[in-house]
Amino acid sequence: MDGNAFNRLTSALATKVCPAGAGVLSPVTARNLLRMALGQLAGDPAQRESVARRSYAHPNGFDRISLYSESGGMEVRVHLWWTGIVSDETIHNHAWDFSSLVLCGSLRFQLLQDVPGGDPYDRYDSTMPPGGVPGDYGFELTGHASLEVAVDAEVPAGSFYRMHRDTYHRVLAAREGAPMTATIVVRGPVRRSFSHVLVPAGTPIPRTRSMKRLEGDEIMEKLGLLLGLLGGP
Repeated sequence: MDGNAFNRLTSALATKVCPAGAGVLSPVTARNLLRMALGQLAGDPAQRESVARRSYAHPNGFDRISLYSESGGMEVRVHLWWTGIVSDETIHNHAWDFSSLVLCGSLRFQLLQDVPGGDPYDRYDSTMPPGGVPGDYGFELTGHASLEVAVDAEVPAGSFYRMHRDTYHRVLAAREGAPMTATIVVRGPVRRSFSHVLVPAGTPIPRTRSMKRLEGDEIMEKLGLLLGLLGGP
């Protein structure tokens, strides 16, 4: 399978996760597509390096593995939360809409809304700094907000959801008792140059932050562990 075939494979995966209608990728199809992707990466060092350039360990507590990305357009990612790794996920929204399918494990998920009298937060615009690469973030204080939790729920394996870019949310933790929680995320087209990050009022944050990159061999090992958890031949 050449690089174009690999891109067609991951694009097909995205179509199943984020269709125009309400279809949902089945666990069996997800496992088979991921197994094919892993086989392709194993035999294609250039493709493996391309994936590694876009993949990193996010401080929100998960590994962000970008299998496929169109400039300014769709991206297909696998997110891996490892049980026992502390998450310091901030409240945030995105520069794009996205869809997500929980493959295994379970997440505690919160949606928040801006209301008078809520808890006070500082709002930062988050962008890629000049000369940055995926995993580099810059922060600029642009306002304030008062928020309250509107939804606080566990999101188990098999759950599928879509998120509008303006929705404030955060994942608090993966459920204990499983090695990891994994999701397939499909990012829609980029709609603006920034996202918002909110922190409790008065909390200092750095002007820039760079994430720990994931190496190709590390990505292969982690995707292999995920496939083992998903089971099947």
